[in-house]
Amino acid sequence: MSNPRHQGTSRRLRPCHGGLRHDLLVLAVPVPVPVPVPVLILVLVLVLALADSRVRAQDAGALPKYPPVRLGEPSIGYQRSPTVTMVMYESPDGMLFQSALCDKHRRTVTVRSRYFVGGNRRTLVEDVDEFDVRYWPTELSVVAENTLCIGGKSEDGHTVIERWTFAAPAHEVSSPNDGSTPVHSVTTGALSHVEVLYDDAVPGRDIVNVILPVLGGKSPGLLIQFADSADLWKLDTSDQPLALVATPHPATATVANVPLVPLLSQRMRARMVREHPADGYCYFLLPSGGGFDFDDSDESNESPTIVLLRDADENGVIETFEQLTAAQFEAKGYGSSATFTSAWTY
Repeated sequence: MSNPRHQGTSRRLRPCHGGLRHDLLVLAVPVPVPVPVPVLILVLVLVLALADSRVRAQDAGALPKYPPVRLGEPSIGYQRSPTVTMVMYESPDGMLFQSALCDKHRRTVTVRSRYFVGGNRRTLVEDVDEFDVRYWPTELSVVAENTLCIGGKSEDGHTVIERWTFAAPAHEVSSPNDGSTPVHSVTTGALSHVEVLYDDAVPGRDIVNVILPVLGGKSPGLLIQFADSADLWKLDTSDQPLALVATPHPATATVANVPLVPLLSQRMRARMVREHPADGYCYFLLPSGGGFDFDDSDESNESPTIVLLRDADENGVIETFEQLTAAQFEAKGYGSSATFTSAWTY
């Protein structure tokens, strides 16, 4: 038999010694054992931690799902035009230049030096060097005199950012013994140093779309935009940590506590860095080449199309982020070079 009040186990004792005429039922009844307070606290902490982890998992699920890191050559949509030349040196007299361009498909960087004889733009001598690149270069930017930063994609799927430093070009004049016209020649500056700034395969940081120098900081820095996420990062090239600066994704902006700039999601075709007498260093990301040649009837005058990052005190830290319409861009005078004390275009 069993006791309905207790779900224990039972065993029946058989008669023994001849004097025991009836059965005895012995029940194994669970006896409550006091639980120490520290154990209860530990259990409560574990339960709360589990609940917090579930909330974090839900938050993480709201973040953008970046595609897997790409392997192989990036498509033609991810490249700087192989015909766009970046000037990285100009002599004080404006007669000697050194410039560079990259070709993604051929995996090359071409450096060209030119000297304009007598200041005549139609009479020049030049020297050209071509350098092989170990990855597919998707972006090239001049970050200092005779210094390039190149971003690209390697065969193993890694995104690579390197800094290349060149010597200045050399101009020579030789005078023939017969007293004829002097002969001018120019030699491209040698590649003196290559430094790897970034080499990793991380979703959300796949393929370099924009590289801009950060001006005014205590140490050299770069603004980097990656193509798959459109997030904007700052890379401190002295110790090479990456810091998220802005994002077009609301969830990322909330979790990382960075400014939300939806226009970053559009493909920026032009980049300008300007020094303004009142606004400090201004970084412009624009959807088209010139950035300020807009048709008055164009809808771009009514909708924001231009991203402005401003470092008013010129300390290398961007304080404000704006999204401007073409009309606002013009009204602030940003379309005129006379507005700025210094200007760089990338």
